Amino acid sequence: MKTIFLSLFFLFSTNIALAQADTEPEDGKSEDAESLDLFDGDVEDTSTGWSQLSVSLGYMPLSGDGTWKMELPGGQQVTVLDLDRLGLDDDDTSYWLTVNWRNQDSRWGAWFAAWQYDVAGYRVWEHELEISDDLIVPVGAGIVSELDAKWYILEATYSFARTKNLDAGIGFGLHAVDLDTRLAGRISIGEQEFEAINTEFDFLAPLPNVLGYVYWKFAERWRLTARMGWFGLSYGKYDGQMTNMHALLRYELNERWAIDAGYQFVKLDVDIEEDNYTSIFDIDFYGPMFAVRFNF
Repeated sequence: MKTIFLSLFFLFSTNIALAQADTEPEDGKSEDAESLDLFDGDVEDTSTGWSQLSVSLGYMPLSGDGTWKMELPGGQQVTVLDLDRLGLDDDDTSYWLTVNWRNQDSRWGAWFAAWQYDVAGYRVWEHELEISDDLIVPVGAGIVSELDAKWYILEATYSFARTKNLDAGIGFGLHAVDLDTRLAGRISIGEQEFEAINTEFDFLAPLPNVLGYVYWKFAERWRLTARMGWFGLSYGKYDGQMTNMHALLRYELNERWAIDAGYQFVKLDVDIEEDNYTSIFDIDFYGPMFAVRFNF
């Protein structure tokens, strides 16, 4: 997260510095260029009136359902993490970052997005073991479970239709999912406590995907954006599919600034084959989205 904000700061600083740099006119006299005004209407558009470069930053209250299982060599599946059990709080608030670029003279462009889902929980089991009528020993177990999932999408885009009111096309690129999971369990017998398990698993799944998008200017200052990305393939140690879709309603405050509100849904169904086991992720993420958009 720190790296993302530093990158944004560098991007803004670079544009401001370039705008403030001295220029050398034809008469040989130097003069200062006007600095970037964050609230004026001097934005870079394509020939059909769409912003060439824009950045959106916001947040999403996310919820999740699903499981992470392990399939052992004999074919037996063991549930390692269940978002509806193990005491997990399945709600999280994530950042939402996108960068959208359009070429001024062609239909090509690029789109980048990133967000995160990070939850943790604790579940306790307590019981009493009756040894005899005069001896009762308390026994129990506790387990801490964590799931940190980060998404990164980088797409090359091509607009099949681009008019003053509609921009629709397709994208193709990489959809990387960084899954970091941790389990820590302890067992207690009487006053004695023992560590039963403490392990961490980290999976990075860089997978190619295809994305369709629509931008629609349906009224003055009002815009509708919809995207749907999908992959389904089997290569190397990865096998599975993912669906990622969101819809945003945008209101433009002026030429540079806009506010977005919408909804996102992500379905992850991926098997990752390791040497001694196969990790099976079957998890859904969903929730509203809110963001602020800036046009350069």
